[in-house]
Amino acid sequence: MLVDLKMPGISGFEVAEWINGMSGSRPVVVVVSALATVEAAVEVTRHGAFDFLVKPFTPSDLLQVVERAV
Repeated sequence: MLVDLKMPGISGFEVAEWINGMSGSRPVVVVVSALATVEAAVEVTRHGAFDFLVKPFTPSDLLQVVERAV
């Protein structure tokens, strides 16, 4: 699942926590954001996200993340 870090009413951090908390299995959550900080990347993985992808990204960048997730 791809989620943005900043969304109206809820953050990508909260979405990653919620998805990982409600699922019996561990879904793969990739957070995308224009906020390219090391702190943000660490924080999203702390909240259960698989990876962090900085916008703008290329189709090749996205494919690499998906291949790692598989």
